[in-house]
Amino acid sequence: LECKSFDQCLAVLEAGEEEMDVDVQKDETGVDTVAAMWLIKGKVFDFQQNRMKAAYWYQECVKRDVHCFEAFELLIDNHMLTAQQERELLSSLSFKEEDAWLQVFYHSRVKKYDLSVSHPVNDESLEPFPFLANSLDLMAIEAEFSYYHNNFAKCYEQTQAILSRDPFAHSCLPVHLSSLVELQLKRELFIDAHKLVDDHSDSAAAWYAVGCYYYLTQKFEQARRHFHKATSINPYFAPAWLGYGHTFAAQDESDQALAAYRTASRFFCGCHLPTLCIGMEYAKTGNLQIAEQFFGHAAGICSFDPLAFNEIGVVRFLQRDYDEAATAFEKVLQLCGQQ
Repeated sequence: LECKSFDQCLAVLEAGEEEMDVDVQKDETGVDTVAAMWLIKGKVFDFQQNRMKAAYWYQECVKRDVHCFEAFELLIDNHMLTAQQERELLSSLSFKEEDAWLQVFYHSRVKKYDLSVSHPVNDESLEPFPFLANSLDLMAIEAEFSYYHNNFAKCYEQTQAILSRDPFAHSCLPVHLSSLVELQLKRELFIDAHKLVDDHSDSAAAWYAVGCYYYLTQKFEQARRHFHKATSINPYFAPAWLGYGHTFAAQDESDQALAAYRTASRFFCGCHLPTLCIGMEYAKTGNLQIAEQFFGHAAGICSFDPLAFNEIGVVRFLQRDYDEAATAFEKVLQLCGQQ
């Protein structure tokens, strides 16, 4: 795998599976070797950009061994599953009594779009597990939840607290930097971008930060170059792909914007935002029927986002289908009322 000899890696894994007893859960060291092999197999398909097979093996891995957090994290962080698929995966996992804390943690990871809850994890769930009270991972989940619920000031406050405790807690950087853009905090973004490039120049997040700064200052060509550099370092860094598309959309270059959003949609099939952006570009150019199809697809991927239903309502209104437009807008109000 490290040598990028992917075909040979798969051959070794398949040969190993044939020789192993899949009914044996764990070896003498406590490691489920079969689950570990499935994790590696998923990574191989990931490197080959076969996201469907990668997602399958990551799911099989975590179903077999719920302690394989890496597989679960790859599924969630890389937007490989729709919101419904995430819930189905969680319902299929078997947690032992001593793993109840892990079950709470896993469930908190899949609620970032859910408008029916005020927090990804409630205090009652945490009471039996006081060791989770000051967990940076849970703080990062709270920050991500705040960002996707449009509470950017709270998100920034939370990510600042995380980074002040652990400057290397880079899992919160995407929402931290994106919240700075939403709050238009140019100075803070400039400082963070410089620090990240100086300390972590090989990180996609560092160049994403630079791109965000240029995007905020409306220097879209410079922003585009840095977003592209971020995707070159890590092709699966979703925020950079969206930022890359936004730079074209901001200059009304719809064809290039659509190409960027389509790439993001292909890589991150569990994220509705690229599909939503594609629909917006088609709506902007007057292709309302195609736009409606993409808005419907986005709503199917994530049924919690009122923006998708709002766009459906706008398209139907422009098509003079007022009853259907009213139905879509009522859905928007229903979702917003859950906040």
